[in-house]
Amino acid sequence: MTSTISNQKLGLPEVDSAQTNPSSRAFLTRSGIEVPAEPFTAETLRGWDSDLKLGEPGKYPYTRGIHADMYRKRPWTIRHNAGFGSGEDTNALFKYLFNSGLTGLNLAMDLPTQMGIEPDDPRGQLEVGRVGAALSTLEDMERLYDGIPMDQVSTSTAHNGLAIVFLAQYVLAAQGQGVPPSAIRGTVQNDILKEILARGTYIFPPRPSVRLAGDVIEWCINNAPKFNPISVSACHMQQAGATHIQSFAYTFANAQVYLDEVIRRGYSVDQVAPLFSFLIPTTVYFFEAAANHRAARRLWASILREKYGAKDPRSWMFRAATAGDQTELTAAQPLNNLARITLHCLGAALGGSQSVILAAYDEAFDLPTEKSFRATLMAQNIVQRESGVADVVDPLAGSYYVEWLTDRSEQEMRAILQKIADTGGMVKAIEEGIVQRDIAHHAYEEERSIQSGQKVRVGVNCLVVKDEGGGMEQETFNFDPDVGRRHIERLKEIRLQRDQDSLTDSLKALKKAAADESQNLVPHVMEAVRCMATGGEIAGVLREVFGTYKPPSGV
Repeated sequence: MTSTISNQKLGLPEVDSAQTNPSSRAFLTRSGIEVPAEPFTAETLRGWDSDLKLGEPGKYPYTRGIHADMYRKRPWTIRHNAGFGSGEDTNALFKYLFNSGLTGLNLAMDLPTQMGIEPDDPRGQLEVGRVGAALSTLEDMERLYDGIPMDQVSTSTAHNGLAIVFLAQYVLAAQGQGVPPSAIRGTVQNDILKEILARGTYIFPPRPSVRLAGDVIEWCINNAPKFNPISVSACHMQQAGATHIQSFAYTFANAQVYLDEVIRRGYSVDQVAPLFSFLIPTTVYFFEAAANHRAARRLWASILREKYGAKDPRSWMFRAATAGDQTELTAAQPLNNLARITLHCLGAALGGSQSVILAAYDEAFDLPTEKSFRATLMAQNIVQRESGVADVVDPLAGSYYVEWLTDRSEQEMRAILQKIADTGGMVKAIEEGIVQRDIAHHAYEEERSIQSGQKVRVGVNCLVVKDEGGGMEQETFNFDPDVGRRHIERLKEIRLQRDQDSLTDSLKALKKAAADESQNLVPHVMEAVRCMATGGEIAGVLREVFGTYKPPSGV
């Protein structure tokens, strides 16, 4: 019997059936690799050497994962990028998330904190506490970790231009709890080249910025061996428009700049490389996400062993956290994003990531609500605990398609790295705007493919809902407009209470040290932070010595 129940009787919105089949769909991966129409068979991998390409899990070349038993013994860390308002606001949020299944902290900071702008500067007032926590001084960091034992949590943060200030605040806050630097765990992103290429929260020109990144790495080698002093990020480059494969290749080029900087200071590759970690993107095209994770592990192992001569197996390991691509989420029909988020997680898990950070379903148009935070965490827990993907090491190994795509991805990454080397290296390519123009070009092509319907976005150019009213409204984040005012008032009190002479002396010493390229600036920044210097004041001193970055013309 044919049903006659209509969408209207069920209270469902009407779907425009004319847009359910976008024209001229191309069968391409997220990076634009054409997927052949012919079935993948053993013939696809003729001559393929499984010993050379795969090896064993936990052994070179690590295609199958950096641990022999992968998730059976060590499930991936469930993270969520979180932080807003004051230190107290973020403290309460973190405690809520721990109770909701979070297993690692991922701290977001507001734009004034990231860019070294004082909260009461007219350029920063409207952004205080909005997209992350406002952490101007050591006191803010101490409030954020009140009641959270810093020797028992692992904190990761996307701080780059002033990563050196975050490290100082974090170390001193931990010491205030009686936790020495040798016991702290976590990661500071500290990847300024990626900011210049894609995300935009840069302050200083590339070369002094690389020096600051090297200072953080060097200090951690000698003082905080459990803390990852750099997490070279591919995610933001993909979000800016780079293809999935480009984002990996550019990241490896950036990583080698930082590696070379610390080796130049007299450290061996095996002292430096084990401290490196990576933040890599996943995608709804989860086969490519898995293949690129596998290809990246193999490529990094090869670079470290063959190019740098690393002997320690820990140096060969590509240790990575994976983040979902917010640009694949849609403001239209936002609940559809729950499916996309789940696919993001599945791609990361099948690829063998050590940590996964997913966006909430409403982040396409606002900060996430408590409800969306929880839904995202539950999606991760369901994939990890119910799906079975964590039960088997590299479950896709041997797939004709996945192995073909892994090999093809590695080839594409190597070709991009060679192109950068031929231009004179990554710093020169950035200074001349070569990489920035490539990313912008692919961002334009991506948007054009969505607008034309060649690339499907359900709810945007396919299965579009004509009227999303009547129950489709979404709860949005309720931001307290007084957060900025309260933070600025508290900062005024700190400025009045701190020892001005000690503060002045510490900033003078920092400026003098910055002018001497042989000096590591971490101890000087730490002393200024101890004297309650703000991030904006420290950035101001460094701007006087280093200047500010201005993108090349045409970028």
